[in-house]
Amino acid sequence: MPFALSRTRRAVAIIVMAIVAITGATVTTAIPAHAQGYWAQKCGPGFSLYGKASLRPGDYAHVRVFKRHSGSNTDWCAITVRHGLAEGNRSWTAVKLARGQSYNWKKIDRGHFKYYAGPVRIWNSHHASFEGRITYNGVKGAVSGVATPSS
Repeated sequence: MPFALSRTRRAVAIIVMAIVAITGATVTTAIPAHAQGYWAQKCGPGFSLYGKASLRPGDYAHVRVFKRHSGSNTDWCAITVRHGLAEGNRSWTAVKLARGQSYNWKKIDRGHFKYYAGPVRIWNSHHASFEGRITYNGVKGAVSGVATPSS
């Protein structure tokens, strides 16, 4: 019977992940200040957290986007961070950045990582498009968006 229960739980989890993926629901959690600083340091001096987007389906990773103002320009940095059950398990992880709203990826870091992909950076761009991807236990998750300095 434990095998059937495990199978049932897996089926329910897949259905829930599909519903979340279809509806685009997101969960935002408070990020401890020390964690924000840790990831900002990966980007370099002067970067601060712009935002965080969870990868769906599943909630095994998120993309952290950082910005730094330099005069009238904005520099961008992104990192895909694995967490929860996916943290420490080597599997496909990627992060991408592009200038503007083009999704013409200029900076990409992808591979089989245990903890994170990135950081990737672009300089002197008013807007930046970002994308994060992971695969965990055969389930693929992705998120993408556009960051603007006024947001």
